Amino acid sequence: MKINWRENLTSDILIPRQVRRKYPAFPDSLTVKIGQWVKEVRVKCKDEVEDDAIDISSSTFNGLTIPQGLHYEIRMDRNTLVFGPVIAIVVRKKRLTRSLLNELKVYFSEYEKIKGLLYVCTEANINKSNKTIKGYSYNPYRNNGSCWERGVFPFPQVVFQRYHMKRSTRKALTEAKCIVFNEYFFNKWEFWKWMEPHPQVKKYVPYTQKLDSIKDLDFMLDRFGKVMLKPNLGSLGIGIIQAEKLSQDQYLFTCPLMKDSLHIIHRFTSCPREQEWLIENIKKENYIVYRKQVNNMEELHRFINTLIKHDYLIQQAVMAKKYNNRCVDFRVILQKGKEKSWEKTAIIARVGKVDSVISNFTMAGFALSAKEAYKTIFQLNETQVKEKEREIIQVCRNVCNIIEQYGVYGDVGIDVMLDCDLNVWIIEINKRHFHDYPLFALKDEALYRKVCTTPIEYAKALTGF
Repeated sequence: MKINWRENLTSDILIPRQVRRKYPAFPDSLTVKIGQWVKEVRVKCKDEVEDDAIDISSSTFNGLTIPQGLHYEIRMDRNTLVFGPVIAIVVRKKRLTRSLLNELKVYFSEYEKIKGLLYVCTEANINKSNKTIKGYSYNPYRNNGSCWERGVFPFPQVVFQRYHMKRSTRKALTEAKCIVFNEYFFNKWEFWKWMEPHPQVKKYVPYTQKLDSIKDLDFMLDRFGKVMLKPNLGSLGIGIIQAEKLSQDQYLFTCPLMKDSLHIIHRFTSCPREQEWLIENIKKENYIVYRKQVNNMEELHRFINTLIKHDYLIQQAVMAKKYNNRCVDFRVILQKGKEKSWEKTAIIARVGKVDSVISNFTMAGFALSAKEAYKTIFQLNETQVKEKEREIIQVCRNVCNIIEQYGVYGDVGIDVMLDCDLNVWIIEINKRHFHDYPLFALKDEALYRKVCTTPIEYAKALTGF
């Protein structure tokens, strides 16, 4: 059903007769709802109104942008005529550039299945007081060469959060009855505390505790031999350190460093010359593996205290299966679609740099399909591949069911490792994972499109359409 603006209407809204036939008890006045915008209107039915359009007086919207020509679904909720779906994607804090808009088109590439008012915006353009949002709506029917229309839109029914908004912004949206999914960006410590009470999933998550002292480090090293030191709020492998104890007062710390790590070099060494050398080599090589041996307690205290100030955790190191001395893990993309249940969209194997302790493949590694990795790296036959993938997916579903106790989620990227005995380990959950992984990792455009459009199907399902 289309919406057309009309001047000089004798009523606020003109309804085609097919709508009147569908709802025989159609009143002469009702409430129109588009997103969270509502208004009482007078209704008439006329023969000359085309069958696939509802005409609304242009004065009705009062400054809001309701693009013409879009296809809406409608339903009657008692005395309210609801148009939808209305879905917003919040993508960043401030400005939307032309190049970014061009990248975002893929999310709405299944518009014919979704329909409605779909738009993208930044957090800065969310007006909490009047419940409007400045942004760009997607309209595939425009004839001017651009599918984007700039405007001021009503608060939506559903928000897909691709940028971590402030708590006050999320609160304003939820208080206005918007459903925000992927709403809370929990940290690594919160994730561990959520999993800890659940034995059925805790056994798949490396044991984790906070780094508060050298005693914590020694306790974990005595228990596990090797541990990973991780920033609680880190991502992309930045700041991760593998630690092991060589003797009573000797420790070895292995740190993968890349260009994105330049701002945290001071965490690893306080020596200006060494910092300069590290920065120079990182810029030259893009990615280096830095080994720091600590031989006395004074130096160890200084190093650990620096990490404590930056909110580090200690995590049991998983002895992952290696491939030509490279770390291997899997990015499992679990999403909800129109059925509102967790399903596997993709699994991608990631192979890291030689001698690195992480599997960040973008700098000096490579990626391959999960099936290829199961067979070539883990030497599994067809039956074993199916069994192992079924286990991985089920474990990931169980984890997602737990995080849903703390918020609405529908799109996650889960980092999974298999150890030398093929045990499954959940390393981390990414709430804002890179949707273009299938594109730059596997050159799979169809899979990339599916990863981007599936959350929009879920958003529509949340609207009730």
